[in-house]
Amino acid sequence: MCEFITGVDEKTSREDLEQTKDIFVRGVKKKRNIMKSELNAIGVDVTADMGGAVKMASLTNKVDDEIFAEVRIREIELTNDWKNLSIKEKRDILQKDEMRRLAAEGKARDGIQIDDIKQIIPISDEMITGV
Repeated sequence: MCEFITGVDEKTSREDLEQTKDIFVRGVKKKRNIMKSELNAIGVDVTADMGGAVKMASLTNKVDDEIFAEVRIREIELTNDWKNLSIKEKRDILQKDEMRRLAAEGKARDGIQIDDIKQIIPISDEMITGV
């Protein structure tokens, strides 16, 4: 009788816990529907901290140091002095390099243009944590 009362294997709460775990596992394995608001031309948005991308719109003068660090890590050759470039020119440099990277990996679809690149996959730690 003591074992019945104190044992953990026969309790109802143990059965409920196992049932909840099974439901959770089934839910994780289930294919998730991606909502329209999550879609864009390149795919689902995942933040840089989670291993995802940085949107071009978030690259502003406030994060100039992070942009420069990204350009340096990607070993992009600059034709002009960094301080003389506008933020649009800096974005264009990253867009072109991202287009080159996508093409090298075979991920650039036919007919893709530079303007279709709305986000970049950051390489530098500064860009990942700073933007």
